[in-house]
Amino acid sequence: MSVKRRDKKNRILHDGESQRADGRYAYKYIDIDGKPKFVYSWKLIDTDTVPQGKRDCVALRTQEAKVQKRLDMLMLNDIGKKNLIDCYEYYIDSKANIKESTRCQYEFVLSSLKKEDFCYLPIKDITTARAKQWFVSMSMAGKKYSNLNRFKAQLSAMFKSFIENEMVSKNPFNFQLSKIIKDDTVQRTGLTLDEEQRFLDYILNSRYRKYYDAIYLMLHTGLRLGEFCGLTLEDINMEKGYISVNHQISYYRKKPHISSVKTSNGKRMIPITDDVRECLIRVMKNYRETDDKHAIDGVTNFLFINKNGRPLVNNDWQSRFSNIVKNYNDKHSNKLPKITPHILRHTYCSNLIAKGVSVKTVQYLMGHNNAQTTLNIYTHINYKDVENEIESKFSNV
Repeated sequence: MSVKRRDKKNRILHDGESQRADGRYAYKYIDIDGKPKFVYSWKLIDTDTVPQGKRDCVALRTQEAKVQKRLDMLMLNDIGKKNLIDCYEYYIDSKANIKESTRCQYEFVLSSLKKEDFCYLPIKDITTARAKQWFVSMSMAGKKYSNLNRFKAQLSAMFKSFIENEMVSKNPFNFQLSKIIKDDTVQRTGLTLDEEQRFLDYILNSRYRKYYDAIYLMLHTGLRLGEFCGLTLEDINMEKGYISVNHQISYYRKKPHISSVKTSNGKRMIPITDDVRECLIRVMKNYRETDDKHAIDGVTNFLFINKNGRPLVNNDWQSRFSNIVKNYNDKHSNKLPKITPHILRHTYCSNLIAKGVSVKTVQYLMGHNNAQTTLNIYTHINYKDVENEIESKFSNV
């Protein structure tokens, strides 16, 4: 009689399951292509708790069930009869080892698609013409272009994956959405030098002064808001003069979590300039150590916390920015535009380009995967920029 393997809690493990020395569970299976694949988790079942300091994750047996569902669908070889919802669920279930924050984004799209009658059509009946009509109808119903474009991108990627696996022969979502629906997305631009100065001066000389150093750092480091919120004492190296960007705070499933940075190039070091150093010295002077009850996935010692010691997260800063701009505009005729932490990131990038910093260096500092993102999205130019540059280049001619 074969002896059943057990985990450290003396529970019998199923075929393909194992537990490693560090406590992490693994499940090995053979995919449809005949190659071995693995899924991992710190939990065997949903009611287990993760070890201290580890991020929450989907239980191994929940992942196993999704894997089996996907394999069953493939083996049946009748995917054309499945509706769009079933196919999209299969598609996201096949992404076993993606970050939990990314999985939440997929699930947001799934919950939105479930509200659409179109998505219950068998995929064999979905043509490009019908797909285009569906997007036009959603746009006319008031759906935002940005959300529709996200839906189209996800569904197009799904069909591309199916084609690569020889499950279907065509991609009905392989079209440019802006050619059938007006792109009403407002392009985000950086602040002008005047707007930047008025914004900072107001903060410095108002009841919002306590936020000045934090906002100054956002503006002069270009950190994504999640990266900024995740800064800890250990990330600041004053001696060598850099800020280490190696994680971020993400908010999903109604709780803050520590996750990896957004892109593969997101891990980086930001040089500490003289003005940033002065700012950090003031921040460190007022630093208060946080206790374990406010730890996020085992991480403590956050630089920016509220009066109760809780780390300030994205929504905290978004509301602070909104209040600052509203109060400024209530008191001044020369209004400020909408300003968010991400606008400061735009401004930082545009300022670097304006000062002649090379695109590759700016790409590194911004944590972009490619320079095209840096140039196309984060740098903006207006007539005043053109006028100033022409004047500086030709003033002695």
